[in-house]
Amino acid sequence: HRSPYGLAVDPNDGAVYVAATDRQRIHKYSSSGTFLMSFGIKGTGPDQFLYPSRVAVAPDGTVYVADSWDHRISAHDPGSGSELFSFGGFGSALGQITRPHGIAFDADGRLFVADSGNQRGSVFAADGTALFTFGSKGWLPGQFQGDLRGLTVNKLDGTVYVVDAQGNWVQRFTSSGAFVGRFGGDGFDLGQFSDGGREVAVALDGNVWVGDWPNFRVQKFSGSGTPL
Repeated sequence: HRSPYGLAVDPNDGAVYVAATDRQRIHKYSSSGTFLMSFGIKGTGPDQFLYPSRVAVAPDGTVYVADSWDHRISAHDPGSGSELFSFGGFGSALGQITRPHGIAFDADGRLFVADSGNQRGSVFAADGTALFTFGSKGWLPGQFQGDLRGLTVNKLDGTVYVVDAQGNWVQRFTSSGAFVGRFGGDGFDLGQFSDGGREVAVALDGNVWVGDWPNFRVQKFSGSGTPL
């Protein structure tokens, strides 16, 4: 690997996908860690990536890759890795994305995207149809200051968590995009971030884990944001 940023697990068979970002490819492993295959080469056409930074697996096993530098999401066959279709494209209109980072599916099979360049969340159907956006640029609760990183969805209650690294916040939204609350803040104490969080994941018990890269640690929060 070189810069293995994104990681996702197939909910059906436990296969693990790793985005080897600086090698412009995706590696696939069995649930026990046996290497199975890789797909992707450097470029901007089908089956090519410029900066594949995140990966997510749909309920049916289709693999989705966020190419941050090519400003698109591509869907791939889990058996061969071949690209099935792609969507997005640079811009700010509905359906366009700029520097996508975190991606995750909700329980209904909708793909949530941390649309970093547009400082918003973007939501798509599994076939790439644009549904809606949420959040906006700004400093107020529910707005993003910039450098959106991780995104995850609690499939049990639909809560969406988005890491706003520039603002040192993790913002919470409903599955329809309504702002619920935020936690974090600037600092070095428990529950704070000195230069933003990075990846975020929800455990089966509803607790939220955030990679605190600048402070070389991982922080655990309750689902509502209480530091644990």
